[in-house]
Amino acid sequence: MHSNELIGIAAPQIGYNYKIFVTHPRETKWRPKDQADDLRIYINPKITYSSKRENIIYEGCGCVLDGKLMGPVKRPASISVVAYEPNKSKFQLDCDGILGRVIQHEYDHMFGIEFTEKICDYKKLMYVDFYIKFIKESKKHKKASEITKVNFKEL
Repeated sequence: MHSNELIGIAAPQIGYNYKIFVTHPRETKWRPKDQADDLRIYINPKITYSSKRENIIYEGCGCVLDGKLMGPVKRPASISVVAYEPNKSKFQLDCDGILGRVIQHEYDHMFGIEFTEKICDYKKLMYVDFYIKFIKESKKHKKASEITKVNFKEL
């Protein structure tokens, strides 16, 4: 995941039929430290809440053209997920922004759903270099990707 500059990966993507995924939107030249999150492991996750408010964020996936294809996907702006950690502790995470987005994206992988099935405008598909140059730093995209809520609690 890290060597390919991905922020999440699900077990089915690497050939395992388990309900497990990992997220790690880390600090990069585009994502400041206050928009990063810890490495998290989700075992048997269940999304328990999805906001009615949705937003569009461009997504890519390591499974599709090695992460080089980007497209606009509309999803709930904030979510709650309940899962287990490797130490068997159950937790709930309420979040939004890129963290909520990557959770929904990886969650879909557990059910065989690719982001390409959720693209809302196929005319806006683009190569990652074009996305970085023209979309990634746009005010609208940055606002939709902004993490404003990360509430973690053990259950």
